[in-house]
Amino acid sequence: MSLLSGLMGSYTGGFLSQLKMEVLSMIIFKIGELDGRDEFETGFMNCFHPLFQPVVTSQLGTINNLIHVKKSDFEVFDALKLDSMESSETSCRDLSSSPPGPYGQEMYVFRSEERFKSPPILPPHLLQVILNKDTNISCDPALLPEPNHVMLNHLYALSIKDSVMVLSATHRYKKKYVTTLLYKPI
Repeated sequence: MSLLSGLMGSYTGGFLSQLKMEVLSMIIFKIGELDGRDEFETGFMNCFHPLFQPVVTSQLGTINNLIHVKKSDFEVFDALKLDSMESSETSCRDLSSSPPGPYGQEMYVFRSEERFKSPPILPPHLLQVILNKDTNISCDPALLPEPNHVMLNHLYALSIKDSVMVLSATHRYKKKYVTTLLYKPI
């Protein structure tokens, strides 16, 4: 008794049309003809065998899907292949050429307004350092609130109090936040 007929015998009622078997299958594709001979390509995949679709049993008893592949199935793939080859040729040409404009050996001369520009101002969300904030009485002072994502991986110099400078950096490891403090007497 085959595996398929054993399964069919054990199921009764309306479930028979919905029954599927999951097995490791070898699928054989006929991909064309070469010099009058058929060309085949094989592959293994974990798939389902619906009872209403054709299957083939091999000599070893393995149940394989039977798939009929027509030449018309590959017309879309041929068009996509041709299109990708054309687009890769144009992109290679664009990358090999130099950008337009004059080239020379003269050194660039900075104008006075370019040379002495001041650095940009600090964004306001980076000014809200969590170590400078006061904590509620009900909260544990050793626990800090969750930092804003833009505050991570930055070095902060905190307010100098009692002639001690404090540097801090906050890093995230998975779901935990670690704040490192460095104290330097001035």
